[in-house]
Amino acid sequence: MATERHGLPLDAGSFCDATTTYYAAPQQLDSSGQIVGHGHITIQQMQSITSTALLNPNQFAFFQGLDFADVNGLTTVAIEGGLAAGAYRLCTIMSASNHQSAIMPIAQRGSENTCSYFTAE
Repeated sequence: MATERHGLPLDAGSFCDATTTYYAAPQQLDSSGQIVGHGHITIQQMQSITSTALLNPNQFAFFQGLDFADVNGLTTVAIEGGLAAGAYRLCTIMSASNHQSAIMPIAQRGSENTCSYFTAE
């Protein structure tokens, strides 16, 4: 099983050591104004595809840091062994190099993170 993330205004692949530099430096931009950083993919199992119950933020079916650059604007992550049958929420987490949440330039904009819902059989 695999998941794909289409490119965002993020110069992906910059991932500092979280044990020594977590939040240790401000967000940086590259020469084209894109955030230098990385992303994460998180998948959480839900009770059902129509469930509105809050999910435990500490429980994951899958979590992967994207510490590599996009290829032609697309990031692909293999989910070894796939997922058990059920309903899931897949979300992205975009971060600067030092793991802080991406700071966006204006308030009126689309979201830098996204979630999608799906079922696995």
